Amino acid sequence: MMGLPICLFAVCSFGAVISFMHDKTDIAILFLIVAVCLIGIMFTVISVSFDVVTDCQDYGKFKIGVNFYRCELIQGQ
Repeated sequence: MMGLPICLFAVCSFGAVISFMHDKTDIAILFLIVAVCLIGIMFTVISVSFDVVTDCQDYGKFKIGVNFYRCELIQGQ
């Protein structure tokens, strides 16, 4: 899931460096804007993946959506 944003970030960073070397600052700024957006996407994906708990490590209970589980469904709302 993270492979595509990381690859695109690397391409945009490399493109920005090459554009600056060839005095194409407009294109370099565009590459940098896309790279910053990709960093935001990567951090969002990381934070979402940490929010989803799918095991019984947290006091034997966890929540997915509106349902509470304890290795089985406890209550549905």
